[in-house]
Amino acid sequence: MIIDEYTQSLLHSLNDGIYILNQHRTILFWNKAAEAITGFTAREVIGRSCSDNISPGHR
Repeated sequence: MIIDEYTQSLLHSLNDGIYILNQHRTILFWNKAAEAITGFTAREVIGRSCSDNISPGHR
């Protein structure tokens, strides 16, 4: 994992949608609020490019 367990837990507790990208714009982290906002689970988006229309209404 790119971030430690404590930081991951903290990011999951926030009400804001948080995601982390690498230098290639690949999604490495997606928190629970991002799941609620977009309807996409972390499992569905981690490893995908952020340019893959990952937003509400693009299911």
